[in-house]
Amino acid sequence: MNYKSLLSIVLLIGCFLIDNSYSQYTNDTCTRYTSSSGVVTVNADSTQYCWKIMPDIGVGYYPTEIYVTFQQVSGLIAENNTMFVIAGELMTDEELAHYITDSSTPQPMLTSKAGQVLIYVEYEAPVNFTFEYSISSEKSLKASILMLVSVVFAFAIPTFFVSCITCCTGKKDKKKLKSRQTCTFWFSAILGLVILAIVLSRKVIH
Repeated sequence: MNYKSLLSIVLLIGCFLIDNSYSQYTNDTCTRYTSSSGVVTVNADSTQYCWKIMPDIGVGYYPTEIYVTFQQVSGLIAENNTMFVIAGELMTDEELAHYITDSSTPQPMLTSKAGQVLIYVEYEAPVNFTFEYSISSEKSLKASILMLVSVVFAFAIPTFFVSCITCCTGKKDKKKLKSRQTCTFWFSAILGLVILAIVLSRKVIH
């Protein structure tokens, strides 16, 4: 596999990650709250069933922790409904709490370490609730960005070094050139992984 093939792989993976991230937003029908903190009152009709807390703190980042406190919940008993609070973006992610009864008193604070919070009701029926949320001062890279950084370190660095060897070495001795390319590729691949480990260990993502 030559450096052009590796570069093509890097570009394809990058395009896939960007397209995947974009589709997650365009296909999402939940109401989103993107400020870093606030008090929100929801008076939902029968067509609304999900809400997301997705603080916008910069491209590629999400808050390490999100704190949510429900001040009041009503409309659940009348409709025999259940409201779920999830740490993440999918209903199958970690459940933080669920409510089956109405309450006019503040509930215990919930903490999500998944970068966002999903709130949804089991049945599409009228419900209203008020919650307060805030975020921690620390932040982390989103999974898609972290994967892209890993791909860059794992492929781009070796590709760069191999291309340098190809340009700076005479092509008369093809066997010797191929040997140098192979050695340079593996050396730079290991170097790239070491640099990636150093970057992560120094908490660049926080």
